[in-house]
This record gives sequence, structure tokens and C-alpha cells, in this order.
Amino acid sequence: MTERRKTGRWRPDSVGKKKAGTNSMTIVIAARRDEEALLLADTMIGNRGERRNDVVPGRLKIVTIGPRVTVAFAGNADSADVALRQARAQLLETGVGAAIDVLKEDSRSSATDYIVASHLERLNQIRIRNGATLEIGDI
Repeated sequence: MTERRKTGRWRPDSVGKKKAGTNSMTIVIAARRDEEALLLADTMIGNRGERRNDVVPGRLKIVTIGPRVTVAFAGNADSADVALRQARAQLLETGVGAAIDVLKEDSRSSATDYIVASHLERLNQIRIRNGATLEIGDI
């Protein structure tokens, strides 16, 4: 999320996960300006229970799951991969609401956070954390 300050600058909303027992963190950042969305992510891939970080070149944390719908995640990469594939199937079959439900359920059970940017009728950005959603424009 971003909020416009009187200076014209943007303050991004970020979703980050610190991995227990490590000095690393995975993070995604979303910014919004009118009908434009910006999603940024680091390249650190982490999975709970691993002894070291899985730094794999080319593995993305921001993915387009369908026409005009992009998802970024922070947290467990393996769980997110499965959830993103299921969300894509639901998006194409039923719609964006069903895709968000898949991600909500995964965030509840895997402690993975998501930011969904959809640009269907208008720009809509949603943060999903611990199974709950919050429209970024409302923060």
C-alpha cells in the first residue's frame, strides 16, 4: 500500500517475514499511484525448516496468475508455489474472488503473506496475512 503525502511522495506498504533463527528476511513491497501499481520483491527464497536459504536464480516472488491479476508473496516459497497454481486455476475457472480465497487459506495455514494487484474494472490491491484480507487503499 502507499499513501500519498503532501510532498507527492509515496510511502509503501510492505509484507515481510523474518525467518526464526536466521539473519535473513524476505519482503515484498507494493506502491499505488492513482491507477498504477508497483510491486517489488527481493530474491531471497526461504522455506521454514531449512538450514540455509535457497537462493535460486530465476525463481520469482511476483507472478502474473492471469489476465490483469498479479500476486507477490513473502514467506514459504514451496507453499506459495502450490497456492499460486491453485489460485490461477480458480481465477480462470471462477474469478478473482475464488483465487483470493485460495491465497487466504494458504496464508492462514502456512504463514505466507500475499499482495494481490488486480486491474479489472479499477486497480485493486489487497494484502493477505494470517488468512485475513485488507484492501491496501484502506490502510
